[in-house]
Amino acid sequence: MSKDEFKVIIVGGSVAGLVLAHCLQHLGIEYVVLEKRHEISPQEGASIGIMPNGGRILDQLGLYDQIEKLIEPLNSAHVLYPDGFNFDSRYPILLTERFGFPLAFLDRQKLLEILHTSLPEDGKIHTNKRVVRIHHHDDRVIVEASDKSRYVGEIVVGADGVHSKVRAEMWRLAGSLDPGRIKEDEKGITVEYACVFGISSSHPGLTPGQQISCFNNGRSILSVVGKCGRTFWFLFLKLDKRYAYGAAPRFSEKEAAFHCEKLRSEPFWGSVRFGDLWDRREVFNMTPLEEALFTQWHLGRMVCIGDSMHKFAPHIGQGANCAMEDAACLSNRLHEYFATSGSSKPSSSEVVQIFQELAQQRIHRLTPMDRTARFAMRLQAREGMVKRLLGRLFVPYAGDKLADWASADIADTVTLDFLPASKRGGPGWQKFRPRTRTRTRRCMSGLVAGILFICGESMSKGQDGRACVKSPTVKVTSMAEATFAGNDQPVPQLQTRHLDEYRACIFTKIPFITLLLCKGFYNLYLHPLRNFRGPRIAASSFLYYLYWVFSGKLHAHIKDLHDEYGDVVRISPNMLVYRNVQVWKDVYGHRKHGAPAFMKDPEFYPDTPTGHTIVTTPREEDHSRMRQCISHAFSEKALREQGPLLQRYVDLLIDRLHRVASSSTSTATDMTEWYNYTTFDIIGDLAFGEPFDCLQNSHYHQWVKAVFATMKAGALFKPILSLGLPKSLVTFFMPPELKKRAQENYAYTQEKAQRRVNMKTTRPDFMTYILRHRMENNGKGMTLNEIQANATIFIIAGSETSATVLSGCTFYLLSHPAVYKALVKEIRDGFTKESNITLPLIAKLPYLNAVLEETLRMYPPVPAILPRKVPCNGAVINGQFVPGGTSVTMAWFSAFRSQSHFADAESFIPERWLSDSRDPRFKDDLREIHQPFSYGPRNCLGKNLAYAEMRLILVRLLWNFDMSLDGECEHWADQKAYSIWEKKPLMVKLVRAQR
Repeated sequence: MSKDEFKVIIVGGSVAGLVLAHCLQHLGIEYVVLEKRHEISPQEGASIGIMPNGGRILDQLGLYDQIEKLIEPLNSAHVLYPDGFNFDSRYPILLTERFGFPLAFLDRQKLLEILHTSLPEDGKIHTNKRVVRIHHHDDRVIVEASDKSRYVGEIVVGADGVHSKVRAEMWRLAGSLDPGRIKEDEKGITVEYACVFGISSSHPGLTPGQQISCFNNGRSILSVVGKCGRTFWFLFLKLDKRYAYGAAPRFSEKEAAFHCEKLRSEPFWGSVRFGDLWDRREVFNMTPLEEALFTQWHLGRMVCIGDSMHKFAPHIGQGANCAMEDAACLSNRLHEYFATSGSSKPSSSEVVQIFQELAQQRIHRLTPMDRTARFAMRLQAREGMVKRLLGRLFVPYAGDKLADWASADIADTVTLDFLPASKRGGPGWQKFRPRTRTRTRRCMSGLVAGILFICGESMSKGQDGRACVKSPTVKVTSMAEATFAGNDQPVPQLQTRHLDEYRACIFTKIPFITLLLCKGFYNLYLHPLRNFRGPRIAASSFLYYLYWVFSGKLHAHIKDLHDEYGDVVRISPNMLVYRNVQVWKDVYGHRKHGAPAFMKDPEFYPDTPTGHTIVTTPREEDHSRMRQCISHAFSEKALREQGPLLQRYVDLLIDRLHRVASSSTSTATDMTEWYNYTTFDIIGDLAFGEPFDCLQNSHYHQWVKAVFATMKAGALFKPILSLGLPKSLVTFFMPPELKKRAQENYAYTQEKAQRRVNMKTTRPDFMTYILRHRMENNGKGMTLNEIQANATIFIIAGSETSATVLSGCTFYLLSHPAVYKALVKEIRDGFTKESNITLPLIAKLPYLNAVLEETLRMYPPVPAILPRKVPCNGAVINGQFVPGGTSVTMAWFSAFRSQSHFADAESFIPERWLSDSRDPRFKDDLREIHQPFSYGPRNCLGKNLAYAEMRLILVRLLWNFDMSLDGECEHWADQKAYSIWEKKPLMVKLVRAQR
């Protein structure tokens, strides 16, 4: 099939649909447009703004010259407040100078007419074609209209507006083909405002090219004076509550007139009142203002663009312009496909790939637009005290910052790759292209500067040299009767007055206090993550997260927050915590098509005195090199060779416990310690070639105690470093004893690692494999410093995690007698002699494996978080764009105990993991979420060794002893966690098993 045989069915003769038709016409791709109304361009009283980013696309299509004849370029902007204060802004002129295209408004009807009549009259546009059904096939789509006509094409594009039939068909088909793919909360369109919009004839008090914005409480008016003085106006009204899609009220012409009549005396500009516009109305209408940005743009061969995927408030004027960008972006993707694959017909998977690239690019672009539009509408309606203060105290003093922010949005646009670039232009396209310094950070700088100007730089020196306060210089013009706070009194001027020393002292603190307040305000209302749900106090300050880290209850608190706010929660100003299965792939999984990786968060993974480790290194190439060096030590072959070493230490554990069980004075023993003794000895021998002799001496080695201390200290001090304090300052305040232990810990590790490196042996431990790889690759393996740095990781990751799971498993087993009895039966029936217990055989015990998996679900060794950093250009996580630099993480404890993932999630039920389980309770368990050893290229290398240790120790223990839990340990699992669990003593009574 050649390109001209590839057919696109466009549903909707909207701006997006007709611009797409023009693009396809230039590409030579066959298309048809289906419009449900009887004409393409009816007069509905709606107007449309053309911004430079939309104008550039129209210019490439050869349409802008026709449009320019109908528009009056904006040359001034005025903002009016309810107290009579007003100011002027020159941002329309700045934008025109920067981009070569003016800001302009015209009838939506006129724009549609130009788009329609400029297309060839070859029967490709059909009106009165209301789509009733879309039939989806692997190689084509069939669109059925209400008049029984049918249209066949390769793809269908929904450009049919906010009430999109194509989107509804996508949801219908998704529900039948893949239930749950599109969740209900992803279908959300909300309505909080209504809009009366209209067009009025010219008024002598208004000048063409003006934009006038009237801020007021619970409402606002936005108007543009266009060609010949015709005024396009919008009256925005806050509704009584937030409405869901379908439940929003519909408004009659009578209701619209009622609201406008009520505001007849509302001041508008100069001597003009809103009633003057209303009396000159030519056409008007009233509609609820839907707000939405969807994340699911496509399904199979169907895709939606324009208002069907994103619906903005009109305040930033980007709705139609972004719809044009959608059409351009989709056209670019099709052009790229046909240019690289010749005339071949795209397969279903290739179509999906085209749509995925479109969706990812557009969500990235539109997410900040959506936030800005929402914020702008609420700012002008003075919604809440904070927005009232911001609108009144900051906006008038922002200067050219308003134009700078708009410029950043305009410059970050798309053009048509297959057509010559527009000859119009300006320096803004390059100057304001996205850089490392994000738009929101620029906004924060402006906010701080503006408020410091009001609070700090308004201070000056009086004639006697003392501090005084003066009114900031602002152009204030009076209306016909300028009023202040509703009273018929002139607007008062701030009077200069001297400050005594006490007040002067207070004013010297204002910049610091203001900075703190600005930071909190920025985090809440301007931060890129401001629309993510979570406690407002968590969003405003990092101290909230810090408190829960220090409490040791972060893991449990995150679960509570997920239960309240959903699967993604903003736990601190720059951190999102997830419990959704897709996050494993999006954040931790292998990257596709050269996409940048999510690096380890350097604030959470600081380096050691000897350098980064395989766990902490942020560089992917370093991690890959280290992993390649170490991976052989954890292979199946290595595990078989290490089997006798594991058996030897478990023999010693069983011998020591038999002595405990035989002692007449012993009533219960702390199994947490015994498990730690065993795993530390095993990993010490594997890492350093010699054990710590914990089992031999029945107590912890001094170095092991130091490891526990430094682990907790690290967990507490890492978040403090995230506050931006110098590391040297944080270290200065560390307790001297803790610093001494940390230094001794690293010194001992270096000594042990160096001693093992100097050994001449081929014993099957970690160092043998690491050193062998280093020699075979001409010294290109791990450096000595890297070996020393990773030695501590071997000890902690290789011992503490296994001991933790064994402790948790013992507690849950002994707390559930039926489970304990079933596992003991499986073990003792399966092995008549202890010498028959081998690693290959115990790996095949189904109930044992189920018990371990359930323990890992209930009591994961790392319960809280292991954050990653979003790449600098941002990424889509679980269908939602997340800005670059954000710290994101899966929450193990919360994900594994979520009732939406597991039935009876708070109950210990190993049967859920049995493959032959017929219990209907567990048929919907989301096993894919269960990744206790992490996921992707950075998952835990020691997984096989850990399972081998845990199985062998547990089987040998239950084969030899009958066990029971001491009564004081009933709530043992209620523990604090500082990166790892702060385990309590697990007191267990041991009795030799009777056979």
